[in-house]
Amino acid sequence: MSALVAVHGLVLYLAVAWKGINLSRAPHNRSLRWVTACLVCAALAYPAGIIVAAHSTAPAAPWLTFIELSCLLGTGYALCCFFLFSLRGRSVARAQARRRAIPVAIAIAILAVTAALNPARAGMYDLRDPAVVVPYLTFDLCIAWLLADACMLSRQGARSSTGTLAHGLRIAAAGLALMVAGASFIAVYIVLRWSRIGGPASLGQTGNLLVIPGVLVFLTGVCYPGAVMRFRAARIWVRHRRAYRDLGPLWALLHQAFPEDRLARVPAGRRPSLLSPHGVHWRYYRRVIECRDGLVRISPRLPQDDPAGAELAGHLLAALASVSTGPPAEGQAVPVAIPKTSNLDADADELIRLSRALPAGNRIRIPRPRRETQANARAERTPSP
Repeated sequence: MSALVAVHGLVLYLAVAWKGINLSRAPHNRSLRWVTACLVCAALAYPAGIIVAAHSTAPAAPWLTFIELSCLLGTGYALCCFFLFSLRGRSVARAQARRRAIPVAIAIAILAVTAALNPARAGMYDLRDPAVVVPYLTFDLCIAWLLADACMLSRQGARSSTGTLAHGLRIAAAGLALMVAGASFIAVYIVLRWSRIGGPASLGQTGNLLVIPGVLVFLTGVCYPGAVMRFRAARIWVRHRRAYRDLGPLWALLHQAFPEDRLARVPAGRRPSLLSPHGVHWRYYRRVIECRDGLVRISPRLPQDDPAGAELAGHLLAALASVSTGPPAEGQAVPVAIPKTSNLDADADELIRLSRALPAGNRIRIPRPRRETQANARAERTPSP
């Protein structure tokens, strides 16, 4: 068994396990059911094909061939049903799926009869023998019809969709078209060999060469929407991680002055979230909120003329240095580093500009009030009985 075949099997069984887990979480999702059924049929056909190729003269070879071809037909049928239940209503999709099941059932019955009548022998791949030609020709014609049907359904879905989903469906339709062409060439080659016309061997090779890239193109189209979504999510992750790091100097100063503003609550399961890529997002949001809370607390000590850049950074350092030594700030909070648009990312950008305007390596020492001073302040705030 070549390394490419082994990798193909590994990827296939990993995909089955992945979709099986997804189906266990959403057992009523009909589209997911058919996707899982498609992968399971392909996974069942995979070992049968390998065993037949290695032991073509074994007594069980005809029945293993039957299992392989029947499972591949099941793969094509499940693929059609996936598109049907994704694009049609439940009742319409169910009726059309039943109509498509009739030819598939007839083809599987023909495969079973030929497997029972065809004993294993050295010439079971001889395309001049009708007992060999009938099952392979039946399979190629049926799978070509199923793939062509899936191709038309994917094109219909592309016309009714937009964005990356439409692009992915068009790519998948192109891959299905290549597979249909490959299966058709193989069927023509089988007929020519059976009739002893002596069709060119390149016709069958061309069919096989079209099927392989067709599968790759189809998988590319299926994975395209998810890949684009993951790419966009990765860009957001990188931006949030960079913003979290850039807000570090500003957050450190404000946290040193107002440690009580720290958001102590964290999502459930903190340790897994720290290792998860999603943990970057809530840490970013928490840091933005803590920086904004700190600026609201210190804003009465800042000038009212709304300075910006290095000027604001200088005023902020001076105000933070006087938090514990100076008198309590009077007046209401004033806007500081307010963005032009009202969204969290714009607010974070303004905070990042302020954080970058702070002197490099700056670390001021904010003196803390002594314990007796804190006790007196609490006593003054406590009403007498």
